[in-house]
Amino acid sequence: ELDRQPVYINAQDALSEPAKVIWLNLEARARFEPGRIAGSHWRTGGRSSLKALGANLRQFSNLQVLEVEANDVAALASHLPHLRKLQRLNVSYTGAEHFDAIVQALAQLEHFKSLSAMGCGIPRIPPALTSIKGLEDLNLYNNKIQSLPANLFGLTRLRGINVYANPLAGPWPVGVSQLRNLQSLEISAGDMGPIPGELFSLTALKHLNLSGTDLSRVADRLGSLPQLERLELASTNLTQLPATLGNLTRLRHLNLKENRLTTVPSLAKLQELRFLD
Repeated sequence: ELDRQPVYINAQDALSEPAKVIWLNLEARARFEPGRIAGSHWRTGGRSSLKALGANLRQFSNLQVLEVEANDVAALASHLPHLRKLQRLNVSYTGAEHFDAIVQALAQLEHFKSLSAMGCGIPRIPPALTSIKGLEDLNLYNNKIQSLPANLFGLTRLRGINVYANPLAGPWPVGVSQLRNLQSLEISAGDMGPIPGELFSLTALKHLNLSGTDLSRVADRLGSLPQLERLELASTNLTQLPATLGNLTRLRHLNLKENRLTTVPSLAKLQELRFLD
């Protein structure tokens, strides 16, 4: 139901029948379009949108998706436990001050699956995050995170992890092979030490971005991910590519910029390849 084309409704209608709204977009840069209440999607804009809504947010008892990008989220954590059906939350560009409290509140929600907090200046991943056992998608792109929690990879339902553009340092958390459902991993791990070999046992991966990571010692394992469609290896100190790269027959996007490649194996088997850089 969430994937259908949304219909936009105005604020007055949304507050008159909040139980019908399942997708609420309060992004500061969002565009407002009036529409019908049946669309169950309210989209408005302005940094004060969430603050103005205040405790009325608790009336959206069937809300599944909440987007509050670039809003004032000072009071958000106090409202979240009342949104018991919430599955997705976007708090990107809202700052780091209230992030820990927000994550603690999300850990109380039985159905929660997806968290996006890009560009917030977050210095660390809150311990409570690893208590969200149903988490499927985590996007913490472009923050100030220096390490990953030791038990992060215990969240075995994860399908997507984006911690790219963070100043990550070692060590890697143990148990990455537990993430059998992982389809997308984006991580710049230049100072985290050697890539664990078990990373290349994640055969469900479709998108792997290791740009900025030293891969010189694990290059021979790159061809062991048969479902891979997008592979980004820019600035990874590669001097050669393994012949097994030809096994990636579903590959559509290959980024090899800023490496020291002296030879490239035949790509003749990569019939799906559409982008090569």
